[in-house]
Amino acid sequence: MDGNVLTQLVEPVLITYNRSAKLFETLSAFYSAGWGDKIFHVLDNASTDETMEVVSSFQRDWPKLHYHRNTWNIGGNANIMRAVEIAQSEYHWVIGDDDAWLFAGAAELNVVLAEKRADIIRLGWLVDDASRGKYILANDLASSEKLFFSSTSMISATIIRRSLVTKCLPEAYQNISNSFPQLVAVMNGSESGAIVYSLNQNYMTHTPSTEPGYFFGDLELYASWYASARYLKQPYLKASFLREISYLMTMHRRGVFKQLSWFSKVALNAKGIGVPQSQYLLSMLGSGKGARAPVFVAMLAYAIMPGLLARWLRLIYRKLHGMPTVKLGESRSRL
Repeated sequence: MDGNVLTQLVEPVLITYNRSAKLFETLSAFYSAGWGDKIFHVLDNASTDETMEVVSSFQRDWPKLHYHRNTWNIGGNANIMRAVEIAQSEYHWVIGDDDAWLFAGAAELNVVLAEKRADIIRLGWLVDDASRGKYILANDLASSEKLFFSSTSMISATIIRRSLVTKCLPEAYQNISNSFPQLVAVMNGSESGAIVYSLNQNYMTHTPSTEPGYFFGDLELYASWYASARYLKQPYLKASFLREISYLMTMHRRGVFKQLSWFSKVALNAKGIGVPQSQYLLSMLGSGKGARAPVFVAMLAYAIMPGLLARWLRLIYRKLHGMPTVKLGESRSRL
């Protein structure tokens, strides 16, 4: 497929904020992979570093590279939604500035896009090998794969038909506060017959950031995931969705006991450094229909254990595992 046809089908929108070095690496990777003659967008969330200069340095040899800058920093989740307005191509693709791009399966991706059969195209992250190279209903994948929704939560690893995104924009905007606005279209598609194609090879890969503060060390991420489940109407899909987050974060171990111990561990770890968890536990209890038992037990453990004991248990645990400690009251800046 030639570059003009590809451009008509998908115009990537890279969202970035104050990571000019990562931005340079990502743009270099795409340019070297042959995207230099195709439309590509950078959506800058009001960066204060050299982001604009980095983009300008590429535009000399990449005339279809477009730079967009927000007047104010609207937050990363809101910027995911802002990206919907940037491009008009048939398929919608938002990418981050910190992923590793392999570009394996590029020819396969071009063919799948040209066929226009897939509503959702997965580029490899957390995809079951049994699903690769196949067109499968999203509903079936949500029922059979342990991490279907998780795999589509990664913006860079998911290309989705724009009409599937735009028909549920109000709900997606509402879910900005729950950190996963991009999942609303996938949820809707899983209940409305959307077809998913998963590449045979990984076009990209993602390693979660290990920078302090990226994962907040508390239950906020889990509460956001639980709250996002309200956009699923079918009980069995909602139950699968709720199970995914603990399965993902506990190194792919399933079971109610594992959920129970993990939620309790995260809650008590946060309590040990003086970070309140009651609001997240209550939120998860309210929105976790079908998966409330582990949350309820974690809530009891959190309520009963004294803060001083939680602090000492945390210190002992981290010392035994050779982990650095965090001082009481240390700020949890969001990166």
